[in-house]
Amino acid sequence: MINSIVFSSCSQDTLPDPRYRWDLFQNSPNWELAKAAAQEDTSKFYEILKNNKININLQEPKFGRTLLLVSIATAKEESTETLLKAVTD
Repeated sequence: MINSIVFSSCSQDTLPDPRYRWDLFQNSPNWELAKAAAQEDTSKFYEILKNNKININLQEPKFGRTLLLVSIATAKEESTETLLKAVTD
């Protein structure tokens, strides 16, 4: 239900919005996690979380977006689900 609401509100015609880019996390502690989320590589995502102290709610410095917000805006369904699970753990 959440996915249908979230993803139906994201139009691919309006992307790429410069405020919702994975590369905004470059040079941050979450860069590797951002790359895994962008590729929807959930196994790599969990490996990074397991082996590192990561602040999943870290905001990129330019626009203040989190990985979850970028994931939703770029319609990365698997990454969004994975991030939601990680945030609640």
